[in-house]
Amino acid sequence: MNQAPLGTLVQRLDRLERHLRRWRVLGIVAMIALGLVFLLGATSPKAADEIRAKRFVLVDEDGRVRAMLHLAASRFAGLQLYDQSGRSGAFLFTWPEGGAALTLLDSALKERVNLSVSERGSAALHLASLDKGREVLWKAP
Repeated sequence: MNQAPLGTLVQRLDRLERHLRRWRVLGIVAMIALGLVFLLGATSPKAADEIRAKRFVLVDEDGRVRAMLHLAASRFAGLQLYDQSGRSGAFLFTWPEGGAALTLLDSALKERVNLSVSERGSAALHLASLDKGREVLWKAP
């Protein structure tokens, strides 16, 4: 009489131990999978060594162009800055034969400041007043 309930109890205990082993294995596999997901997600992608393009355009939250770095048709490289209304405010560019210039414009898009260096190395600073034409205030010898 005691053996029948004891046999049933042993069978139930064996079944419970098998289920427990399955859950333990599943738990270990889940922990490994979560660890791999965490490790793979935590690694940042390698930064590119070089980016090549013919033009870069910087836009604000509203999609307005605020800056442009480009190579123009005349082959000069330039950086152009714009105000919020889309008007040009400043240029920085290099000429194909050498030399460079920085130009600042007023709100009426009139050139007010120009700093330039020629391919031969001569430099000039041009400032324009509001009521007169362009005046050269400094020029290298």
